[in-house]
Amino acid sequence: MFNKKEYHPKWSLIRRMILLRRALNRCEFCDAPNGEFIYRIEKNKPYWAPMPEGLETEAMDLDGTKFTRILLTIAHKDHNKDNNIFTNLVALCQRCHLKHDIRQHIMSRKYGRKWKKNQFSFTFTI
Repeated sequence: MFNKKEYHPKWSLIRRMILLRRALNRCEFCDAPNGEFIYRIEKNKPYWAPMPEGLETEAMDLDGTKFTRILLTIAHKDHNKDNNIFTNLVALCQRCHLKHDIRQHIMSRKYGRKWKKNQFSFTFTI
C-alpha cells in the first residue's frame, strides 16, 4: 500500500523522470509496455505478447488466456525508501515488482506489516 508520507516530497517528479526518461515507459526487467494489455507466454519466464488486434479491452479472458494491464511502479533496489538516487530506482511492472519484493512480502505476512521498522526497538525498564 502506497503511503505518500513515507516518500520524498518530489516523488511524483522522480517517478516521471524514471518512467519516461530512463525506462521509456517500459518495465526495466521484462520490457512490458506501460498501460498496455498483455498476456504472459510462459508462467516462469518474463516473456509477454500484446493483446491481439480487434479485441476489446474488456475481453480479459480469451480461451483461457488472461490479459493483464501493465501499470509501472518504481522500486528501490536496496528496499530503502530514503535512498532516492536514480541508480537505486527501477521502473517495474506488477509481476517484476512482486518478484523483487517477495522476501519483504513473506516477512510482512509472517511477522506483520511493521516488522522491519520495529524489530530493533526495545524498551528496558529497571
